[in-house]
Amino acid sequence: MLGIIKQIINGKSLLRATLNCEIKGMPAYGTVIDLGSGNRRPSYYKYLDFKSNSRVFTVNIVSTSVPDVISDLEDKFPFKDGCADTIIAFNLLEHIYRYGNFVRECRRVLKKNGRLYIFVPFLVRYHPDPQDYFRFTYEALNKIMIGSGFKVESIREVGRGPFTAACSQIDGVLSFNIFTRMLFALLVITAAVGDWIVGLISTSEKQLRGYPLGYLAVCRK
Repeated sequence: MLGIIKQIINGKSLLRATLNCEIKGMPAYGTVIDLGSGNRRPSYYKYLDFKSNSRVFTVNIVSTSVPDVISDLEDKFPFKDGCADTIIAFNLLEHIYRYGNFVRECRRVLKKNGRLYIFVPFLVRYHPDPQDYFRFTYEALNKIMIGSGFKVESIREVGRGPFTAACSQIDGVLSFNIFTRMLFALLVITAAVGDWIVGLISTSEKQLRGYPLGYLAVCRK
């Protein structure tokens, strides 16, 4: 929780801060393709474990993010078959209308036994970039990955609980200054306590699992 609070005070969203803590230490090795990113080194690079042999290529549809490759990810990726060891796709699939084609392209580009790290938000606000099409459940994400030929190693919730989910809805409304971020951090702490109490008195684990901020999937070709 302390790591999440520090990031929130420094301007990160609750969703981003929670995801960053969730991926801490996950290995990224060899040729790494970061889909939907740019060359401005997103905060999650500090948390992933980039191996000494890793080389990162960033891909985005717009040039303003200064990516290594400009490409519309609705179409065929501009990479050869089996060229990547690791693919990262965070906060992206909800913006892709042809998501089935996107996942199949990820598999085509990956080497045998290569890994796809994919995160999709769930209980978060509408956020067009440039469009916002979908929210995926655990079941949907699992079925999409398996149907595209991936072996799903894990799909886990990132952030959960009704109070935490409620906090995420007001996150983007607050302007960034140290006072508002500290205030929001206090709300997040209060929400975490509320969710903890719900967990204590609930008769079912589903009471918390029904309110995820998103899902993180680790898949292997």
